[in-house]
Amino acid sequence: MVLIAAQPRAVGRGAKADVFASANMAHPQALADAGKSSPVLLFARNKLCALVRPALFVTTDTLLDRMLDPNVKLGTSTPKPDPSGDYAFQVFAKADAIRPGARAILEAKALQLTGGASSAQPPSGRNAYGWHVAEGHADIFVAYCTATREALQQNPDQKSVPLPDTLAVGQL
Repeated sequence: MVLIAAQPRAVGRGAKADVFASANMAHPQALADAGKSSPVLLFARNKLCALVRPALFVTTDTLLDRMLDPNVKLGTSTPKPDPSGDYAFQVFAKADAIRPGARAILEAKALQLTGGASSAQPPSGRNAYGWHVAEGHADIFVAYCTATREALQQNPDQKSVPLPDTLAVGQL
C-alpha cells in the first residue's frame, strides 16, 4: 500500500509516507536536507490564475489594475500553511516592480480565505475557490489554474484569467 502525505509538518514529525507531494519544493527539500526523506523529484507543475466573479470585466492585461482597485475584494490562500498563498504573495512582490507600492496594497487587502486553520469550509463537494467567489467573499481569487478549472465546472459563469508573464511565479 502506498501512503501519500501532503502536510510537511506531519512528515517532519515522524508520520510515515511512501510519497510526499507538495506544491512547494522547499517543504520536501527541507525534509531531504534533514535526512528524513530520499532525494526530491519534481513530478508536476502548476501556474496561478485569477478566478473572477461574473460581471467583473478582467483580462490578463487588466488583472493588476483590477486587483489594485479598492472596490474589488481579493482572495488568496493563507501563506505558510498553503503554498498557493505563498505564490500569491510572490505575485504581489512582482507587482511592486511594475507598479511601485502595489505589494503593500495587495498584501493589505488580500483576504486569506483558504488553507488556514480557521478558514471557512465550503459545503461538501464544492470547490473552495469557486464557492468563495460565488458567495461574494472575493471578487477575484488568486489560485492554481487547475483549481480554477475545477471551480468553473461548478460555477460556469465565473471566469479564469491567466496571470501576465510579468507576474508569473512558482514551479512553471
